[in-house]
Amino acid sequence: MKRLFLFVAVAALGITGTAQAQEAKFDEAAIIKKVEKLELDSQTPKRGARASSWIDLGNAYLEAGTVAATGLYRGLDQLTAQVLFPKPEEGTENVAGTEYVKWSYPYFDLYLKDGAVYFWKMKKTIVDNALEKAAAAYKKAYELEPKDAEAKVAEGFKKIADAYKQDADNLYVMREFDPTADAFAAAYDVQNQAPLNKIDTVCCFNAGYLYTLTGKFDKGVKYLNDAIANGYESNGEAYYYLYHCYRAQKDFEKAKEALVTGLGKYPKNNQILEQLIVLYSETGEDPNTIIPYIQQGIANDPNNAELWAGLGTIYDKLGNTPEALKAFGKALELAPDEFTNNFNYSLMLIRQADLKTEEFNKKSFTSREERDAAMKEVDQAYVDILAPLEKAHVAKPDDPTTVELLKSVYFRLRDTSPAMMENFKKYDELFKSMPQQ
Repeated sequence: MKRLFLFVAVAALGITGTAQAQEAKFDEAAIIKKVEKLELDSQTPKRGARASSWIDLGNAYLEAGTVAATGLYRGLDQLTAQVLFPKPEEGTENVAGTEYVKWSYPYFDLYLKDGAVYFWKMKKTIVDNALEKAAAAYKKAYELEPKDAEAKVAEGFKKIADAYKQDADNLYVMREFDPTADAFAAAYDVQNQAPLNKIDTVCCFNAGYLYTLTGKFDKGVKYLNDAIANGYESNGEAYYYLYHCYRAQKDFEKAKEALVTGLGKYPKNNQILEQLIVLYSETGEDPNTIIPYIQQGIANDPNNAELWAGLGTIYDKLGNTPEALKAFGKALELAPDEFTNNFNYSLMLIRQADLKTEEFNKKSFTSREERDAAMKEVDQAYVDILAPLEKAHVAKPDDPTTVELLKSVYFRLRDTSPAMMENFKKYDELFKSMPQQ
């Protein structure tokens, strides 16, 4: 299964660190005492019936869950960190083959790289599961007095979500995928309830992806389906990972449905296409039956170049070069400047020209004239490749594969004219100069 690199940086999640943050100075004993008192208050009939009591308890839990790391965020520069968190126990530590500067404090260890905080590890909590308890307290307040408590509960939920997202960002960098998935899921869940009612599709998809990666397929199904239902499909990746969840649960019908639906929406997603072909071959179904799904999409949207390109890709995977050429040709007609369309069309032409060459080499000729005529036909097949392949190069001049193909085609035609020889030399030199050489 392919692994994605999640863009989970704090800024991307809508949270920002600030150099104006104050050093976390707090009294742990006082916080614990306050939490315990408010817990007792919430159990009394009179105070337990007031939304304000539960909001106070939620605020206390939130403070207990976040105060120790107040001011911390990934990317915090070293100088500011020294101001916010003075007098650490300094050292170094090798983590997964990387050497970090390590600053140790009572509640956490900071790991710095290139003059900035790269991640941190919490060593001590004030109240266990404080964020979860804060969310439950706020929820109770809203249930008791939805109108009066709405603003404060929504604000509390947002702060909890921000804390979970910061945890997820930090945990992901440490490659601790299980708790990262839980943090993303918690951030999504706490926002996706009244009165906040916010659909955080990024957190939802990330939770689903990471649950799939860590083998928690039931949760993967839940969050990936939620992401899809709310329009976050990550160019088809949501369907690809949903397939893996269903497959692991041995629900092959839903696994197939996920791939078929994904392919219909994202016909250029090769992961979905390749996996669907594999699934069909494993179940004994004819992979050609995939084609009608794309053809139906084309019937509904005949001017969609991506659908035609997707159909071409399917024919190519199934080894049907003539039909692939037709489909890629239609995609090229609809989007003539697109690199992929020009490249794929050229590739099909190369295959056909190579086939003509094979047939030429096997054929016996009765005269020089007959042989020359056949050779001219083969040469023309290679000449026909040049226009779309040159256009692909113009669209993406730094693509080495395109340059290598141009070099090869011009080499094949080098003896037909001085211009062909000159172009061969041109692309040969260009290919040699490209970075991968």
